[in-house]
Amino acid sequence: MHLQKATLGERRVVQTGSMSDLQQGYRMGRRKAMELHLVENTHRNDRHAGLGVQAVGSLGEPPPDLTAEQATVWSELAQSAPPGVLKAADSSVFMGLVFAVATRRQAIREHASEGCPLLATTPNGFRVPHPLVAVINKQSGLIRQLAAELGFAPSARAGLAADSITIGDAELVEFGRRLRGEA
Repeated sequence: MHLQKATLGERRVVQTGSMSDLQQGYRMGRRKAMELHLVENTHRNDRHAGLGVQAVGSLGEPPPDLTAEQATVWSELAQSAPPGVLKAADSSVFMGLVFAVATRRQAIREHASEGCPLLATTPNGFRVPHPLVAVINKQSGLIRQLAAELGFAPSARAGLAADSITIGDAELVEFGRRLRGEA
């Protein structure tokens, strides 16, 4: 397989042999949720066997070594999480999100207490961007990244299998048939 230039900067994949995993990933992108395959009648057991696998266990209570603010953030995020998505296996990534949110909140409070300046003055008298603004921006990007990874964003939830889905496979297949106008 090799890539061939097409018009307007697009790329076309031309089959000349077997595709490597990297090339398949380049071509395929994100995987579709198993429920969508069932609704669209495109589900194949040989291809989509791992799409419905779910992690076990719940996230649980906040660890005892968290500060009061971090424990509050933990509880707020756990309550606002999509139902059935967060599992015990996600606890370390979830902890990173908790730390990022708590750090961002602290930086915002400190920045506000200083009058919200955009620039700070160095000991040499130079004006530079305020360091707390950089901290807030960095934590905001990290929060966005970790939240998407944990399924807080709608686009991230599309590829997740959640416990909250209670409709059976047969009902999804029947719904897909009715949607397509099949009897």
